[in-house]
Amino acid sequence: MLKRMLDISSIVMWLLSIILIMINFNELPDKIPSHYNFAGNPDAWATKTFVFMMPALGLLIWLILHYIVRNPKLDKYIHVPSLYGQPNKAQIENAKLLIYFIKFEMMALFTFLVIKDLYTALGVPFKLGVWETMFILSVFGLTIIIFMVRNHKYDKKENMK
Repeated sequence: MLKRMLDISSIVMWLLSIILIMINFNELPDKIPSHYNFAGNPDAWATKTFVFMMPALGLLIWLILHYIVRNPKLDKYIHVPSLYGQPNKAQIENAKLLIYFIKFEMMALFTFLVIKDLYTALGVPFKLGVWETMFILSVFGLTIIIFMVRNHKYDKKENMK
């Protein structure tokens, strides 16, 4: 159920970004920001059709990750560290759940970037500066740490039997 909710939320965010682009596309200037410096200021520009790049890239990554976790034949390629040899089923499922969370967080990031690009292109700077980068890295980092701890717990629990 949680995996399904994460997937539905991801797709809703993707659709939201497409809808926002379509609503604002005619008002966008011919050049929009395509890159930002560490302070959050635009330092590269592209044509306004570039605004579709983030949702396209986000969807492509999401689809690849979705295919990996949904195809049981690919389980052997999901590397899960284990102190006791081969990873157990709980560890594999934990790794798959991590991928679902990463898919969701990645789509949230791409949706945020679309909103930021739209605001900036329309003349309303939307920058958090260094805090933006710190927040994004913290969310991904904390998610990975939580799942690493869970993996260790499943590894230890299964092999203590």
